[in-house]
Amino acid sequence: MSSNQLQSFAVTDASTQSLKKLWSSKSVDQEIFFPSLRGTNPHTLPFFRRVSPMTQAAFGQTAQFNLDNAGDWVCQMVLELQLSQIVPTVGGAAVSYKNDITAAMIDNIQLFQGGTLLQRIANDELLFRNRCFQTYEDYQAKTEQEGILPLATRQARAAAGSQMFYVEIGTLLDFLSTPLGLLTSSVRVEITFKPLANAIQWSAGTLPAASILSANLRMKYINCNPDIMQTILEASKKQSVLFPFYDTNVTLTQFAANTTIIRFLLSEFKSISSYMGFMLRESQQVQDTTGNPAFEVSNSVGFVDWNMQDRGINVISNPDNLTPDFSKLIEQVSIFECYVDPSQRNSVDWFYIPHSFALHPQAAQDNHVTEILNTGYYDYSRTQSAYLVINTPSSAVPLQLNAYSWFLNVLILRNGNLTKYTL
Repeated sequence: MSSNQLQSFAVTDASTQSLKKLWSSKSVDQEIFFPSLRGTNPHTLPFFRRVSPMTQAAFGQTAQFNLDNAGDWVCQMVLELQLSQIVPTVGGAAVSYKNDITAAMIDNIQLFQGGTLLQRIANDELLFRNRCFQTYEDYQAKTEQEGILPLATRQARAAAGSQMFYVEIGTLLDFLSTPLGLLTSSVRVEITFKPLANAIQWSAGTLPAASILSANLRMKYINCNPDIMQTILEASKKQSVLFPFYDTNVTLTQFAANTTIIRFLLSEFKSISSYMGFMLRESQQVQDTTGNPAFEVSNSVGFVDWNMQDRGINVISNPDNLTPDFSKLIEQVSIFECYVDPSQRNSVDWFYIPHSFALHPQAAQDNHVTEILNTGYYDYSRTQSAYLVINTPSSAVPLQLNAYSWFLNVLILRNGNLTKYTL
């Protein structure tokens, strides 16, 4: 379903046009893509492996993991993170880990193969997913898995002893796009942790003491019909074999206090985006290193309405803007089929806004999928002037705006090596 809203603007390059034709094809099969891998069933022969880092994980450091070819594919990756008890300094009061450790602990996640960067997950993307792309069951489980809990509960647990967290990390692996058994070198996962001062809260005294006791990846592998793997291998020796997945892009900027109208150029958004999202927060909530318990990484800033403009034309809802209530109560529920917590209305995560350019972005918001079905997109390759417009944010301190784009991309397999199609 091609996007033609900007035909008179920037010209799409030939390579992106070719990619769009592949996505729009009525007969996409293993002759072009290997999205569904006929003969593979994620419910047959699944098994879990624990992958330990090559060096000890620590706050402010990067932990490296090598994914071996114990199975043909990985369809889920979870970080098992054990954190120590927090020990306050003399005169210190209650301490805790910050609300939602995905953004409090992790700076970024990168995947490499043979020295090639395949994907980078920005620091706040996992937090955004927790607030927008969860079923009710997932939403409830995340409170325990990733420490999305009231301050008093977190303080009690941090004082009581060590804690185990399970961070679900959505990457290109979820789409069965990485045939581990056919690669000449392993896939390397690098997880960079934030410094301790970014990760914990304390109300008095100096920086308390805490550490990462262990950090392991729990990988869910599946095996495939050997004939399918052999077919892919032989094809990759003769020509490129393409594996589709949803890639991500993030762009962020800072705004002065009391800004009432934000007009933000989406300069880093890529080509054919199926859906996007954004969250507006106070900078002190994001960057704070003073330990102030009031500065939660998940707190957001209220605003009245929003839109996206291209060459000055509103393209999300023309001519009217969308309200946060519409985005959360209608679009997030009906299009993404994800849970909204009504108790959070006008607070905490209510102003984390997802928006789909598709009729229904199947397989987009689920972290554990095996194929992609796209029913529409917005073509950012046709413009250099797409702006996000947010009206009347309310904050007396500087603001930070994070905007995300989930766009259609492919990995290219040639002779055991993966590269990423670069838009």
